[in-house]
Amino acid sequence: ASCADMESNIRRRLEDAAAELHPHRDSATGVDGAHADVRSALDSESAEGLGERLDRHAVELETSHPSLSTLIRTLVGDLSAMGI
Repeated sequence: ASCADMESNIRRRLEDAAAELHPHRDSATGVDGAHADVRSALDSESAEGLGERLDRHAVELETSHPSLSTLIRTLVGDLSAMGI
């Protein structure tokens, strides 16, 4: 895949994650933080350090929001696979 295709794929994954997290923002600070980090990465067009930040949110949400924790961990895995 070209660099542009990879960037497009990353952006699409981040947009999807933001959309899934958005309705749950008020349910836990970890969700709000994860959503804010994803939106910030999209706005700045830089995902540097995003995986580490999201991983911390996923750990925080494991008990209270296991499905969102799984969503975040999947995103972290996708970012890692893309070299981010």
